[in-house]
Amino acid sequence: MAATNWRIAGDYFETCNCDYLCPCIYTNMLAQPTHDDCIAAITMRVNDGNFGDTDLAGVAFIIAIRVVGPMANGNWTVGLIIDEKASDAQVGAVAQICSGDFGGPMETGAADPNQPIYIDNTAHPANKRLALATGSESHMHVFGIDWDDAEGGHNGHFAPFDWSPA
Repeated sequence: MAATNWRIAGDYFETCNCDYLCPCIYTNMLAQPTHDDCIAAITMRVNDGNFGDTDLAGVAFIIAIRVVGPMANGNWTVGLIIDEKASDAQVGAVAQICSGDFGGPMETGAADPNQPIYIDNTAHPANKRLALATGSESHMHVFGIDWDDAEGGHNGHFAPFDWSPA
């Protein structure tokens, strides 16, 4: 298959049937969905982009997904809905991009599990940007607080801090 240069940029919206906050976001798709199967709609509107010589600006599409169990395990059912205003060339280009056969995020599926996932714009006093983590084991016995968590897997996050008076 010949390499095709492509790029798309625009607006993205996604919804799924998981309870808020979807566990796929903070586990790199390794967690069990909150309702066993994941049903999701990923909506994309291309504001700027091309696939080879095909202009994709203005094309919108939806990736409809159902996954039994954790997304990282595979077993995906995927459908693609492309805006009826798209030309045949644009439909073909979006289909090829979404197939993952031409590289990009649809080829790899998941983020790098060795890199942290961040949540921005938090009200946390340490930093407005936090990297998500899970604790492996926690023990604290001080000031009348007794906490022993040997099982791990509970909430954690980290960030640099830089404090001074306003």
